[in-house]
Amino acid sequence: MAFEDSSITGLDLGFNQLQFSSFRHLSPVVAHIHALSIAASPHISPEHIRELLKRATRLKRLDLSHLHLKQLIPDMFTSQAKLEHLNLSNNSLQYVPVDVLHSLPSLHSLDLRRNAFRGLPEIVLRRLDRIPHLKLDYNPWSCDECHIPYLKMWLNNSRTFRTACRPDVDAPGCLKCQSPSEMYDKPIVEVEGLELQPCPEGTFDLAAASASSSNFSLILAIVVATVVFILLIIILVIGIVMYNRHTAFYYTHEDDTRHHFYENPALHSDHTDITLDEDLDHHNTNTTTHRRRTLDWRRDSSGRPTTDRRPRRCPRRPPRQTQPRHQRQETTPPP
Repeated sequence: MAFEDSSITGLDLGFNQLQFSSFRHLSPVVAHIHALSIAASPHISPEHIRELLKRATRLKRLDLSHLHLKQLIPDMFTSQAKLEHLNLSNNSLQYVPVDVLHSLPSLHSLDLRRNAFRGLPEIVLRRLDRIPHLKLDYNPWSCDECHIPYLKMWLNNSRTFRTACRPDVDAPGCLKCQSPSEMYDKPIVEVEGLELQPCPEGTFDLAAASASSSNFSLILAIVVATVVFILLIIILVIGIVMYNRHTAFYYTHEDDTRHHFYENPALHSDHTDITLDEDLDHHNTNTTTHRRRTLDWRRDSSGRPTTDRRPRRCPRRPPRQTQPRHQRQETTPPP
Protein backbone atom coordinates (compact mmCIF):
# COMPACT_ATOMS: atom_id res chain seq x y z
CA MET A 1 0.00 0.00 0.00
CA ALA A 2 1.07 3.58 -0.60
CA PHE A 3 0.33 4.44 3.00
CA GLU A 4 3.13 2.13 4.13
CA ASP A 5 5.73 4.60 2.83
CA SER A 6 7.35 5.94 5.99
CA SER A 7 8.83 8.91 4.07
CA ILE A 8 5.44 10.70 4.15
CA THR A 9 5.60 13.57 6.63
CA GLY A 10 2.30 15.35 5.92
CA LEU A 11 -1.22 14.19 5.12
CA ASP A 12 -4.21 16.36 4.15
CA LEU A 13 -7.54 14.52 4.10
CA GLY A 14 -9.68 17.56 4.77
CA PHE A 15 -13.04 18.34 3.17
CA ASN A 16 -13.79 14.73 2.28
CA GLN A 17 -16.68 12.45 3.12
CA LEU A 18 -14.43 9.82 4.66
CA GLN A 19 -15.78 7.28 7.13
CA PHE A 20 -13.78 6.24 10.17
CA SER A 21 -13.19 2.82 8.62
CA SER A 22 -11.17 4.58 5.91
CA PHE A 23 -8.83 6.01 8.53
CA ARG A 24 -7.87 2.56 9.75
CA HIS A 25 -5.63 2.18 6.72
CA LEU A 26 -3.66 5.18 7.99
CA SER A 27 -2.23 3.33 10.97
CA PRO A 28 1.12 2.49 9.31
CA VAL A 29 1.78 6.08 8.26
CA VAL A 30 0.25 8.05 11.15
CA ALA A 31 3.14 7.13 13.41
CA HIS A 32 5.59 8.94 11.08
CA ILE A 33 3.79 12.07 9.88
CA HIS A 34 4.37 15.56 11.29
CA ALA A 35 1.26 17.27 9.86
CA LEU A 36 -2.31 16.00 9.58
CA SER A 37 -5.58 17.59 8.43
CA ILE A 38 -8.97 15.90 8.70
CA ALA A 39 -10.93 19.16 8.54
CA ALA A 40 -14.57 19.08 7.44
CA SER A 41 -14.99 15.33 7.85
CA PRO A 42 -18.56 15.18 9.16
CA HIS A 43 -18.51 11.48 9.98
CA ILE A 44 -15.63 11.72 12.43
CA SER A 45 -16.51 11.83 16.14
CA PRO A 46 -14.28 12.86 19.07
CA GLU A 47 -13.84 9.18 19.95
CA HIS A 48 -12.66 8.44 16.40
CA ILE A 49 -10.18 11.30 16.59
CA ARG A 50 -8.81 9.98 19.85
CA GLU A 51 -8.30 6.51 18.37
CA LEU A 52 -6.63 7.96 15.29
CA LEU A 53 -4.23 10.14 17.29
CA LYS A 54 -3.03 7.43 19.66
CA ARG A 55 -0.20 6.47 17.29
CA ALA A 56 0.46 9.97 15.95
CA THR A 57 3.18 10.75 18.48
CA ARG A 58 5.28 12.90 16.10
CA LEU A 59 2.59 15.37 15.06
CA LYS A 60 3.50 19.04 15.11
CA ARG A 61 0.53 20.40 13.14
CA LEU A 62 -3.08 19.24 13.42
CA ASP A 63 -6.18 20.66 11.73
CA LEU A 64 -9.52 19.67 13.29
CA SER A 65 -11.58 22.58 11.99
CA HIS A 66 -15.13 22.36 10.58
CA LEU A 67 -15.90 19.08 12.36
CA HIS A 68 -18.96 20.29 14.28
CA LEU A 69 -17.26 19.30 17.53
CA LYS A 70 -19.32 20.17 20.60
CA GLN A 71 -16.84 18.90 23.15
CA LEU A 72 -13.30 17.67 23.53
CA ILE A 73 -12.48 14.44 25.33
CA PRO A 74 -9.99 15.16 28.15
CA ASP A 75 -7.58 12.43 26.98
CA MET A 76 -7.92 13.19 23.26
CA PHE A 77 -4.36 14.53 22.89
CA THR A 78 -2.42 12.48 25.43
CA SER A 79 0.03 11.27 22.74
CA GLN A 80 0.70 14.71 21.21
CA ALA A 81 3.41 16.04 23.49
CA LYS A 82 5.23 17.49 20.44
CA LEU A 83 2.20 19.22 18.91
CA GLU A 84 2.89 22.91 18.22
CA HIS A 85 -0.05 24.10 16.10
CA LEU A 86 -3.69 23.12 16.67
CA ASN A 87 -6.65 24.41 14.67
CA LEU A 88 -10.06 23.93 16.32
CA SER A 89 -11.84 26.78 14.56
CA ASN A 90 -15.35 26.61 13.10
CA ASN A 91 -16.68 24.06 15.56
CA SER A 92 -19.36 24.24 18.25
CA LEU A 93 -17.14 24.13 21.33
CA GLN A 94 -18.57 25.80 24.43
CA TYR A 95 -15.65 25.11 26.76
CA VAL A 96 -12.17 23.60 26.73
CA PRO A 97 -11.27 21.03 29.41
CA VAL A 98 -8.13 22.13 31.16
CA ASP A 99 -6.85 18.55 30.95
CA VAL A 100 -6.68 18.95 27.17
CA LEU A 101 -4.42 21.96 27.53
CA HIS A 102 -2.20 20.24 30.10
CA SER A 103 -1.59 17.37 27.66
CA LEU A 104 -0.13 19.80 25.07
CA PRO A 105 3.02 21.22 26.69
CA SER A 106 4.63 22.22 23.36
CA LEU A 107 1.61 24.05 21.95
CA HIS A 108 2.68 27.30 20.30
CA SER A 109 -0.50 28.39 18.51
CA LEU A 110 -4.18 27.61 19.08
CA ASP A 111 -7.07 28.68 16.87
CA LEU A 112 -10.45 28.76 18.66
CA ARG A 113 -12.24 31.19 16.35
CA ARG A 114 -15.90 30.80 15.42
CA ASN A 115 -16.93 28.43 18.16
CA ALA A 116 -19.69 28.77 20.78
CA PHE A 117 -17.75 30.23 23.71
CA ARG A 118 -19.72 32.60 25.93
CA GLY A 119 -17.05 32.81 28.59
CA LEU A 120 -13.97 31.03 29.93
CA PRO A 121 -13.10 30.12 33.53
CA GLU A 122 -10.01 31.42 35.24
CA ILE A 123 -8.24 28.05 35.34
CA VAL A 124 -8.47 27.71 31.54
CA LEU A 125 -7.39 31.30 30.94
CA ARG A 126 -4.28 30.80 33.06
CA ARG A 127 -3.29 27.89 30.84
CA LEU A 128 -4.14 29.79 27.64
CA ASP A 129 -1.87 32.59 28.79
CA ARG A 130 1.13 30.31 28.12
CA ILE A 131 0.28 29.98 24.42
CA PRO A 132 2.00 32.76 22.41
CA HIS A 133 -0.40 32.77 19.46
CA LEU A 134 -4.05 32.48 20.45
CA LYS A 135 -7.12 33.29 18.36
CA LEU A 136 -10.50 33.78 20.08
CA ASP A 137 -12.35 35.98 17.56
CA TYR A 138 -15.96 35.62 16.50
CA ASN A 139 -17.31 33.82 19.53
CA PRO A 140 -20.69 34.73 21.09
CA TRP A 141 -19.24 36.27 24.25
CA SER A 142 -21.91 37.01 26.84
CA CYS A 143 -21.11 40.16 28.79
CA ASP A 144 -22.83 39.33 32.07
CA GLU A 145 -21.67 38.38 35.54
CA CYS A 146 -21.82 34.67 34.75
CA HIS A 147 -19.42 34.50 31.84
CA ILE A 148 -17.24 37.53 31.27
CA PRO A 149 -15.56 38.77 34.52
CA TYR A 150 -12.53 36.44 34.35
CA LEU A 151 -12.15 36.96 30.60
CA LYS A 152 -12.27 40.75 30.95
CA MET A 153 -9.63 40.68 33.69
CA TRP A 154 -7.45 38.37 31.61
CA LEU A 155 -7.75 40.56 28.50
CA ASN A 156 -6.72 43.65 30.45
CA ASN A 157 -3.58 41.85 31.65
CA SER A 158 -2.69 40.34 28.27
CA ARG A 159 -0.14 42.15 26.15
CA THR A 160 -1.69 40.80 22.96
CA PHE A 161 -5.39 41.42 23.58
CA ARG A 162 -5.12 44.53 25.72
CA THR A 163 -4.38 46.71 22.71
CA ALA A 164 -6.08 44.56 20.04
CA CYS A 165 -9.01 46.98 19.73
CA ARG A 166 -6.86 50.08 19.36
CA PRO A 167 -7.27 52.02 17.21
CA ASP A 168 -9.55 49.77 15.10
CA VAL A 169 -12.28 47.90 16.97
CA ASP A 170 -12.73 45.69 13.92
CA ALA A 171 -9.17 44.50 13.99
CA PRO A 172 -8.49 40.78 14.42
CA GLY A 173 -8.13 39.87 18.06
CA CYS A 174 -10.60 42.47 19.27
CA LEU A 175 -13.11 40.45 21.28
CA LYS A 176 -16.62 41.92 21.41
CA CYS A 177 -19.80 41.28 23.34
CA GLN A 178 -22.60 39.49 21.50
CA SER A 179 -25.12 39.59 24.34
CA PRO A 180 -27.07 41.12 26.01
CA SER A 181 -28.46 43.28 23.25
CA GLU A 182 -27.52 46.60 24.86
CA MET A 183 -23.88 45.46 24.97
CA TYR A 184 -23.78 44.08 21.45
CA ASP A 185 -20.57 44.70 19.48
CA LYS A 186 -18.90 46.51 22.37
CA PRO A 187 -15.25 45.57 22.98
CA ILE A 188 -14.95 43.50 26.14
CA VAL A 189 -11.94 45.46 27.36
CA GLU A 190 -14.12 48.60 27.43
CA VAL A 191 -16.89 47.08 29.52
CA GLU A 192 -17.04 48.50 33.03
CA GLY A 193 -17.83 46.33 36.00
CA LEU A 194 -21.04 48.20 36.76
CA GLU A 195 -22.30 47.51 33.25
CA LEU A 196 -22.32 43.76 33.73
CA GLN A 197 -25.83 42.47 34.14
CA PRO A 198 -26.79 39.71 36.58
CA CYS A 199 -27.03 36.20 35.27
CA PRO A 200 -30.45 35.46 33.78
CA GLU A 201 -32.49 33.14 35.96
CA GLY A 202 -32.06 29.53 34.94
CA THR A 203 -28.90 30.24 32.94
CA PHE A 204 -26.42 27.38 32.93
CA ASP A 205 -22.93 28.73 33.38
CA LEU A 206 -20.77 26.66 31.06
CA ALA A 207 -17.60 28.41 32.16
CA ALA A 208 -18.28 27.52 35.77
CA ALA A 209 -19.12 23.98 34.70
CA SER A 210 -15.75 23.72 33.01
CA ALA A 211 -14.03 24.94 36.15
CA SER A 212 -16.06 22.54 38.28
CA SER A 213 -15.07 19.68 36.01
CA SER A 214 -11.42 20.61 36.37
CA ASN A 215 -11.78 20.98 40.12
CA PHE A 216 -13.46 17.59 40.24
CA SER A 217 -10.49 16.05 38.45
CA LEU A 218 -8.15 17.70 40.94
CA ILE A 219 -10.24 16.60 43.92
CA LEU A 220 -10.45 13.07 42.55
CA ALA A 221 -6.68 12.95 42.14
CA ILE A 222 -6.21 14.16 45.72
CA VAL A 223 -8.67 11.57 47.04
CA VAL A 224 -6.95 8.76 45.14
CA ALA A 225 -3.53 9.87 46.36
CA THR A 226 -4.82 10.03 49.95
CA VAL A 227 -6.32 6.54 49.74
CA VAL A 228 -3.08 5.14 48.30
CA PHE A 229 -1.07 6.84 51.06
CA ILE A 230 -3.35 5.42 53.77
CA LEU A 231 -3.08 1.93 52.26
CA LEU A 232 0.70 2.21 52.22
CA ILE A 233 0.69 3.25 55.88
CA ILE A 234 -1.54 0.29 56.79
CA ILE A 235 0.69 -2.13 54.87
CA LEU A 236 3.77 -0.66 56.58
CA VAL A 237 2.22 -1.01 60.04
CA ILE A 238 1.17 -4.60 59.34
CA GLY A 239 4.68 -5.36 58.10
CA ILE A 240 6.26 -3.91 61.25
CA VAL A 241 3.89 -5.90 63.50
CA MET A 242 4.58 -9.14 61.63
CA TYR A 243 8.31 -8.50 61.74
CA ASN A 244 8.23 -7.86 65.49
CA ARG A 245 6.22 -11.03 66.07
CA HIS A 246 8.63 -13.05 63.97
CA THR A 247 11.61 -11.58 65.82
CA ALA A 248 10.03 -12.27 69.22
CA PHE A 249 9.24 -15.87 68.23
CA TYR A 250 12.78 -16.36 66.94
CA TYR A 251 14.43 -15.16 70.14
CA THR A 252 11.97 -17.06 72.33
CA HIS A 253 12.58 -20.25 70.37
CA GLU A 254 16.32 -19.66 70.53
CA ASP A 255 16.19 -19.18 74.32
CA ASP A 256 14.15 -22.37 74.71
CA THR A 257 16.62 -24.30 72.59
CA ARG A 258 19.57 -22.91 74.52
CA HIS A 259 17.87 -23.66 77.84
CA HIS A 260 17.11 -27.22 76.70
CA PHE A 261 20.70 -27.60 75.53
CA TYR A 262 22.21 -26.58 78.84
CA GLU A 263 19.64 -28.49 80.89
CA ASN A 264 20.54 -31.66 78.95
CA PRO A 265 24.33 -31.90 78.76
CA ALA A 266 23.97 -35.30 77.15
CA LEU A 267 23.20 -33.46 73.92
CA HIS A 268 26.87 -32.48 73.71
CA SER A 269 28.54 -35.27 75.71
CA ASP A 270 28.70 -39.04 75.31
CA HIS A 271 28.70 -39.72 79.02
CA THR A 272 27.82 -37.23 81.67
CA ASP A 273 26.88 -37.48 85.27
CA ILE A 274 24.31 -34.92 86.26
CA THR A 275 23.20 -34.02 89.72
CA LEU A 276 19.65 -32.78 89.89
CA ASP A 277 18.36 -30.80 92.78
CA GLU A 278 14.73 -31.35 93.48
CA ASP A 279 13.03 -28.96 95.81
CA LEU A 280 10.57 -30.53 98.10
CA ASP A 281 8.33 -28.25 100.06
CA HIS A 282 7.41 -29.52 103.48
CA HIS A 283 3.85 -29.10 104.57
CA ASN A 284 4.55 -27.93 108.10
CA THR A 285 7.65 -25.80 107.66
CA ASN A 286 8.77 -23.07 105.31
CA THR A 287 12.20 -24.61 104.91
CA THR A 288 13.25 -26.48 101.81
CA THR A 289 15.24 -29.67 101.76
CA HIS A 290 17.15 -30.93 98.80
CA ARG A 291 17.41 -34.44 97.55
CA ARG A 292 20.22 -35.14 95.19
CA ARG A 293 20.37 -37.86 92.68
CA THR A 294 22.62 -38.63 89.80
CA LEU A 295 21.47 -39.79 86.39
CA ASP A 296 23.63 -41.59 83.95
CA TRP A 297 23.32 -40.12 80.43
CA ARG A 298 24.60 -42.16 77.53
CA ARG A 299 24.14 -42.32 73.78
CA ASP A 300 22.65 -45.32 72.04
CA SER A 301 23.91 -46.86 68.81
CA SER A 302 22.15 -44.19 66.70
CA GLY A 303 23.82 -41.36 68.56
CA ARG A 304 20.74 -40.27 70.45
CA PRO A 305 21.09 -39.50 74.13
CA THR A 306 19.52 -42.03 76.47
CA THR A 307 18.99 -41.96 80.17
CA ASP A 308 19.38 -44.74 82.62
CA ARG A 309 16.34 -44.13 84.74
CA ARG A 310 17.84 -46.08 87.66
CA PRO A 311 19.30 -43.38 89.82
CA ARG A 312 22.59 -43.81 91.55
CA ARG A 313 21.97 -42.47 94.96
CA CYS A 314 24.69 -40.81 96.90
CA PRO A 315 25.39 -42.38 100.30
CA ARG A 316 23.62 -40.61 103.05
CA ARG A 317 25.41 -39.33 106.08
CA PRO A 318 24.63 -41.09 109.34
CA PRO A 319 22.31 -39.11 111.53
CA ARG A 320 23.92 -37.05 114.24
CA GLN A 321 23.77 -38.56 117.68
CA THR A 322 22.25 -36.06 119.97
CA GLN A 323 21.51 -36.47 123.66
CA PRO A 324 18.48 -35.18 125.35
CA ARG A 325 19.04 -31.90 127.01
CA HIS A 326 18.45 -33.21 130.51
CA GLN A 327 21.15 -35.88 130.01
CA ARG A 328 23.79 -33.51 128.82
CA GLN A 329 26.64 -32.92 131.21
CA GLU A 330 27.31 -29.40 131.83
CA THR A 331 30.92 -28.58 131.48
CA THR A 332 32.50 -25.72 133.12
CA PRO A 333 35.26 -23.93 131.44
CA PRO A 334 38.69 -24.46 133.04
CA PRO A 335 39.82 -21.73 135.31
